[in-house]
Amino acid sequence: MNQHDELLDASEFIALRSKTKMAEALADNKEQALHVCAQNPYALAFVSDRMKDDIDVVKTAVNELADVVKFAGPVARDNKEIGLSAVMQDGNSFKYLSERLRNDPEVAVIASYDLGDEIKEHLGENLKASIGKAPAAHSLQAWEAANKQSLSNEFKAVLKPKAMKI
Repeated sequence: MNQHDELLDASEFIALRSKTKMAEALADNKEQALHVCAQNPYALAFVSDRMKDDIDVVKTAVNELADVVKFAGPVARDNKEIGLSAVMQDGNSFKYLSERLRNDPEVAVIASYDLGDEIKEHLGENLKASIGKAPAAHSLQAWEAANKQSLSNEFKAVLKPKAMKI
């Protein structure tokens, strides 16, 4: 503070500081975070870092609007249930997920329906390499054969007749 700045008097200082402490406490209260994220998913950007990694809080926000996954903490962005929920609503949210989820073929395939070829820019490094080795026909069966890995039946049911775009 320089000599030309106006100083707050004690009551203004205490009022401002107590509001700040109250705001910090509210931002870190799970019940409050769940409530505001259900009302407005963009509130996720303003909750505490701890709440941004709380799976219940982030699910509440992401279930309302996939795009807010970008405000989630690293733990929540690495949660497969949150990742799947986000990309099922909007494949563009794929780019905000953790590297591990961007390497997950189930998550990537769902996101690819919205992103098309653009998904290649956002894939995790391991999945990029794996897809590069896949046969020309990029179907789920081709991916499974190339990777000697089976996708879950639950996942296949969601995508039944669709072919991978990646």
